[in-house]
Amino acid sequence: QAEDGIRDRSPSRGLGDVYKRQGYYDARATPGRHPGAEVIRLIGAPASEKLIAMADSIVAKSLAGVDRLRVSDELLLAIGVSGSPASVEYLLKLAKLDVKDKGDKSLGKRAISALYRSYVDPRGLFTVADPAALIPHVQTLVGFASADQDGQVTNDAIALVRATGSPTCIAPLLAVVAYPHEDPQYRLIGASAALACGGPSAIKPVVLALPDAAYEHRNFGGSIWTVIAKSKERAATLSALRDLAAENSKLARWVAIEALAELRSTEDLGVLQTIAADRRKLTGYWGSQSDVSSKERKAEPTLGERARELAATLAAAKGS
Repeated sequence: QAEDGIRDRSPSRGLGDVYKRQGYYDARATPGRHPGAEVIRLIGAPASEKLIAMADSIVAKSLAGVDRLRVSDELLLAIGVSGSPASVEYLLKLAKLDVKDKGDKSLGKRAISALYRSYVDPRGLFTVADPAALIPHVQTLVGFASADQDGQVTNDAIALVRATGSPTCIAPLLAVVAYPHEDPQYRLIGASAALACGGPSAIKPVVLALPDAAYEHRNFGGSIWTVIAKSKERAATLSALRDLAAENSKLARWVAIEALAELRSTEDLGVLQTIAADRRKLTGYWGSQSDVSSKERKAEPTLGERARELAATLAAAKGS
């Protein structure tokens, strides 16, 4: 039924008629057991041309000031789930449109969101589209991730790059990690995605790409060593962490000892003990303490102190 909403049976019908029928597609796409996005996902790439033409006519009229009707979320999602490189390119083009004051300023964010739902999180409505269609557009997605964008757009773009899989995702996500963004959390989102996508081979390059800055233990751990510890390739992960521990970088050593402890690698107790004398301070360990009086602020531990603490935990686990 949803296909009927995009099929143009009369050759005399032009874009103007397609424009008028957006409401018809939306009306047919939402009710019933199978929503339009699910049906379009089954049809696939052949559906994209009509859907794009439908959206393009609406956008053209809106930009020309003829009509302020915006492209619906349903139509944007349908374009995304059609799964063709052309549909990805089109949605990214919409995301880059310079929308004027009276235009649909939400269009760019909604276009990226449609791609995210199509290739990352369909919310159980359909199977994700083949990420191969994203690969030709990875650098454009990195551009969205690196630019000064709405936080949700940044997160969605990074997730889309991650969806391309290893090894395609690694280099672009490393670029995100290295980008001098004013928000340090931005780098951690990129690093977390790169680690999840690249596996053990990504551990060392990702960690070494992170700037030696102040990191709060809880947030840093949730983005870095917690992700590392989820790897199903234990032997390769442990090997990568041992290499990391051998680096002179304070950050590299910190990640290594935390991840080894997270993995309960009692055989690496000696690795932690070799770092126990490192006196470099873990700046920002407790996060901001600006609202705490100077007398009540916690002292930031040194790398060696943290190594000894984790070594004690591993030794207790080994003896139990």
